[in-house]
Amino acid sequence: MRYLLLCCLLFLGLGSYAQRDSTNRDTSRVQLLHSNKGRGESRADGRYLFLEGEVHFKQKEMHLWCDTAQQAPNDQVLAYGDVEMLQDDSIRAFSDSLRYDGIKREAELKNQVVLQDSSMTLFTDYLHYDLAQKKASYPQGVLIVSDSSQLQSKRGYYELESKMAYFVDSVRLNHPKYKLITDSMAFNTEEEKSYFLAPTYMYDDENLVYCESGYYDNKAERAELTGSPYYLQRKGQNSRRASADTILYVGSEDSYYLIGNAILEEESQKVYADTIVRRGMKGRFEFLGHPRFERKGKEGNQEILAGDSYYDEEKEAMVFQNGVTAKRGSQILRSETLEYSESRKEAWAKGQVILEDTVEQSRLMAGSVYYNDSTGQMLAQDHPIALMLLDGDSLWMTADTFRMEKDSAGAYQLRAYHQVQVFKSDIQALGDSLVYNEADSLFELRGNPRIWLDSVQFTADTLRGRLADQSLQELFLLQHAFMASSKEEVYFNQIKARDIRAHFQDNELQRADIQYNGEMVYYALDEQGRYAGVNDMDCSDMQVRFKERNVDRIKFMGQPKAVLYPMGQVKHEKLQLKGFKWLEAERPKDRWSLTGPYAWGIKAAALPELPPAASPNEIPELEEPKEKPSLSPEELSNQKRRGGKK
Repeated sequence: MRYLLLCCLLFLGLGSYAQRDSTNRDTSRVQLLHSNKGRGESRADGRYLFLEGEVHFKQKEMHLWCDTAQQAPNDQVLAYGDVEMLQDDSIRAFSDSLRYDGIKREAELKNQVVLQDSSMTLFTDYLHYDLAQKKASYPQGVLIVSDSSQLQSKRGYYELESKMAYFVDSVRLNHPKYKLITDSMAFNTEEEKSYFLAPTYMYDDENLVYCESGYYDNKAERAELTGSPYYLQRKGQNSRRASADTILYVGSEDSYYLIGNAILEEESQKVYADTIVRRGMKGRFEFLGHPRFERKGKEGNQEILAGDSYYDEEKEAMVFQNGVTAKRGSQILRSETLEYSESRKEAWAKGQVILEDTVEQSRLMAGSVYYNDSTGQMLAQDHPIALMLLDGDSLWMTADTFRMEKDSAGAYQLRAYHQVQVFKSDIQALGDSLVYNEADSLFELRGNPRIWLDSVQFTADTLRGRLADQSLQELFLLQHAFMASSKEEVYFNQIKARDIRAHFQDNELQRADIQYNGEMVYYALDEQGRYAGVNDMDCSDMQVRFKERNVDRIKFMGQPKAVLYPMGQVKHEKLQLKGFKWLEAERPKDRWSLTGPYAWGIKAAALPELPPAASPNEIPELEEPKEKPSLSPEELSNQKRRGGKK
């Protein structure tokens, strides 16, 4: 009975102690506010309390609840079962057990630990919490859940005052829009802002971002990545890779900025620039500051240098601006702008366009050039001029429009439309349109065509020629054929017929086959080269041979009518055949005399402002001649074999 009474007195004494403390407590010490049961035990170092049932402690702004507890005299507390700790009415911690040092104000929580504040919930099996510093350490792995993210790592610490969490070793972040992997990072749970402190990967199903430093703001959807950052987009079999000194992402604009040594790679092409901007996920790429474009293709690798340029991803159109130089193999293109449609495989170059081939030694200059990459069609407009090397000499050609097309075998056909002008030192030509076939080296000049070869002038409704070894081999004068020549432009040698076929060797006239209604006036020379008389003759068909540009002999196919007049007994102007026109005044004298605003291409002068280029569909097709060429059946057969028109 005495023993039982002693125990009751001790219990009553304990209860009265707690009650007294509640009224006159030292708030710097750990205070017991409540327990259902308890007992005290005096030891050498002081009095120990053993408590059970709804145990409640308090120290300053900290409250501690548990099922059972032990309290040592030096403010050491061991708490077990449904442990809950509250600080500042905002920070809560839960665990199976807790060791609390009231002097250092530090707590160790074990087993199923949960730490909560206004912005996150932290899960771990072991947590060291410094109440004075409001700093939680988790050396055995942690999971943090915020409003929209889950983050885990093997170790780290959390500063509740600044809301900064630091993670080390196997860090993983799961966000609704992406995932993150790194070995070291910091995370502001209130701002949802991640700071990257080591090599870091962020990715979703199609995109991957790498960096070694920088930050990402989840709420603002803004990131600044440094430390060898790059961006990789994967879509099916295709991929796009972007890298720079700094990658900036602005979610409000849905835009990426690649700043400093920017590189964008996609399939077989690569772009270098000071800055690359992607505006909108299906929008526009901008390439700023000395961009350089590289592309691999079947016809060779291509390199393009330009000023600030852009790519419209929705329209699949690339626009190079501010001075463009494009190189592919031996071909070089220069222009003010170059636009390329990836879906249509079409390119437009505009503004002082120069296209040259260093191997073929050819050059095309125009105000605008259109090219179709799949069909091989090319269209040059706005006063184009072509320069090519022919027979070791420069040949210049101008027209309103050039059109070049490929046939099924890959050979080109060139068509020149309206006001065609050709100049070469030994041959010149004018006409309204010209067609040249690469496969058989045939050309055809129409629309009041005129050709001058040395001192000989050729005219007809249609002039059709053949080149061989870069020299003129044959010239067909079809319908109203006329040949004229003169040394001093006083006396004129003339040949007229329905059709004439002229043969050349090394661009020298060797023979002329006159067909149907042939007429001829020529001035004969004596051995000293003086005029001996003038021949006026008619014959349906004739063959005239020339030597050193003079008539050597004539072969008549039929009965000729011929009259030889002494030089002083004839009025020479009356010997001019019907339809004769001496067109020397129209003949281009040199490349400078080619008409039109070609000076920028020839003289390197400034190009005047040009009208917009017409669509290829607005360029009319050349009309076929209304009458068929009047060639013999044998000659027509030869034309067919050579691929010429019937």
